[in-house]
Amino acid sequence: MKILFLYPPGTWIFGEQRVPHGPYAPPMGILYLSKILEQNGHNIEVIDFCAEPLEEKN
Repeated sequence: MKILFLYPPGTWIFGEQRVPHGPYAPPMGILYLSKILEQNGHNIEVIDFCAEPLEEKN
């Protein structure tokens, strides 16, 4: 089975402080799930829009 995980850009809000996502904080939960699924024979792709800029194409 082919599975695509998308990690969208955005900001976290901790109380009054806004913390933007960055390439230095990878989505570990998605990566753990992808590895388990991959080990069970699935075809996995992860796109992290915080590490790879989103390019809109017309």
